[in-house]
Amino acid sequence: MSEVLSLIGVPARTSVLGHWDSLDPDGAQVGGDIRLSGWALTNGPTAPTVTIFRDGLRVRRVQAVTQRADLESLYGRNLTGGGWECVLQTSHADIGSQLHATVTDGTGAASLGHRLLQAPTRFTLAGNDSAITGSLEEPLKDQVALAGGVLTVEGWVLFGDRPADVIELTLGDRYPIRIRRAKLRSDVANGLGVAHPSAVACGFSDLVSIPADWAGRTVNLQITATGPSGRTWTTPQQSIVIAPRPEPAEVLDRLGPLIARSKTRVTQTTSGSGSDRLRVCVFTHSLNLGGGELYLQELLVRMARNHDVDLMVVSPIDGPLKRDLRAAGIEVHITNHYAVDAAHYLGRISELGMIALAFGADAVVVNTLGAFAAVDGALEAGLPVFWAIHESFDFELFTFLNWGAGGLHPGVRERWIACLEQAQTIFEADATRAMFADMVPGLQGRCVRYGIDLEEIQLYRKQHDRADLRRALDISPGQRVLLCMGIFQERKSQLALVVAFAEVAETFPDVLLVLVGYHGSNYALSVETTVRALGLSDRMRILPVVRDTHAWYHAADILVSSSDTESLPRSMMEAHAFGLPVLAADVFGMPEIIRDGENGWLFSPRSGLSLVATLRRILGLSTEALAAVAAQCVEDSVRYDGSGYAAEYVRLINDARAGQPGRHERKDVQHAEL
Repeated sequence: MSEVLSLIGVPARTSVLGHWDSLDPDGAQVGGDIRLSGWALTNGPTAPTVTIFRDGLRVRRVQAVTQRADLESLYGRNLTGGGWECVLQTSHADIGSQLHATVTDGTGAASLGHRLLQAPTRFTLAGNDSAITGSLEEPLKDQVALAGGVLTVEGWVLFGDRPADVIELTLGDRYPIRIRRAKLRSDVANGLGVAHPSAVACGFSDLVSIPADWAGRTVNLQITATGPSGRTWTTPQQSIVIAPRPEPAEVLDRLGPLIARSKTRVTQTTSGSGSDRLRVCVFTHSLNLGGGELYLQELLVRMARNHDVDLMVVSPIDGPLKRDLRAAGIEVHITNHYAVDAAHYLGRISELGMIALAFGADAVVVNTLGAFAAVDGALEAGLPVFWAIHESFDFELFTFLNWGAGGLHPGVRERWIACLEQAQTIFEADATRAMFADMVPGLQGRCVRYGIDLEEIQLYRKQHDRADLRRALDISPGQRVLLCMGIFQERKSQLALVVAFAEVAETFPDVLLVLVGYHGSNYALSVETTVRALGLSDRMRILPVVRDTHAWYHAADILVSSSDTESLPRSMMEAHAFGLPVLAADVFGMPEIIRDGENGWLFSPRSGLSLVATLRRILGLSTEALAAVAAQCVEDSVRYDGSGYAAEYVRLINDARAGQPGRHERKDVQHAEL
């Protein structure tokens, strides 16, 4: 509470107090988002408003309304106002700019002071080679992180004029983990005047999970980067304070009893149809074009075509796959989003369970980890549940990515974990199943390999001449095409692939890189910007999400996946069926289908040098050697026939139905009082 400013220039009938807490008066480091905070109080009726100016231009306005006990203890409760906070985006172009904060209660205004925007603190190492320069911009020293949440780690590093090869993080007693590299930072490259084009990707950024049992601890954080020459750059250790997550109030009491009930669930009978045909209600997250959605489409179309089963799909998001499902005779019901907030959760899961019961379902299939409310609803309705989980994320990171920093109410989260213990969980990769088994000791998980429509692909290859197709796509006869198929997003690491390709493009002038999956996100725009900065627009093509992917599979020579978080993508199976060897990061389920040097190649994840070296290795192969690997891919693809996993699902559901007494009896389902 030092340096509290008693503001002048306010009429006598009111007085205003305020303070700027978060920035040192000597200045603030730029580069990314900076947090501004403080407090303001007035004896007038209206909460004060704080306005932030940058070089005289207004950039933020926020009311001081956050309740703070420290202010009440010092100034009592008769004043209006409280804490204020806002975030200001900065870049290296803002170095030397001045921030000015003012506060007003509607009757007058005065100053909270000025702050200078300075260049970020850099840790520079000099040696025989070029200097190593870098900055850790987030987290800040003594930053507070929430237990059970995530911590943003962000910064940049240049080894002379080149980005780092590997970035590693040590946090507390965790062993070093690799964090995501190759983030666009043209502001740094331009600000420092670095000439090499790859310098624009010198940034690093990742989200790191904070275990829930770390509450109350203070842990040390340190970043170590390794450059292309093997030299290293290490930041000083800085402390991170792990605070317990604030405990929510009354809704927890209403959720608690149902958690206990779920763990010792009352046996109930399903409604049943009285027919020998199976009736399965399917809940999914979306009917758009995506890996998880296409997994479900392939499964359900085969179930409907080859088995005695009636299906209804429930989805909160409509999309082009609805037409395909209905064409296969599958009923589709578009509903509202699956509520996970505590106030609506119990009512929503009751509704979802009733949808399944009204359909007369023998069992429920749920697609993706985030649709757990449907799992909970089906379990409460007494129905067996088969839950297809594709995601290879821990709970803290998945929660943040899907529901933000606020996360889930503890009662809802406990139900989520209970669902994982009670449902029959199905994984497409053993590595992902093993990860979830470590997180959920009571997991009833199994690996069921999914598949694709091999007959359709074989027919496409027969009906479409590859040479004609390449001409139609404006691909030269002598060009070797690298294809990257996937929605542009950080975990897919298309930017890292672009930077690596730039390193080999001059050596292999007849290679074309095609990126399919552009959709206008900030990350996608950064990939597009980097391609231009590297001067490679004539060597790369960036294409939007396309419905007909077969043309590009048939025209390409090698599929490349630089994704650093992946269970087992459908694109790799489709590539093998088209005779495309796959180059992929060695993560989760990748080595379960890729045998290095036989039907593809693996490289070390989040390593620029490993990706570049493997690109050189495969692009240097002769046409004959590449054809031999392609032939092995086609031979291996026989195992990817989609009829196998459809039959396995039907068998599992039939076994569950056979084990349920009184299937044809219809009984009322008892629902909890909300």
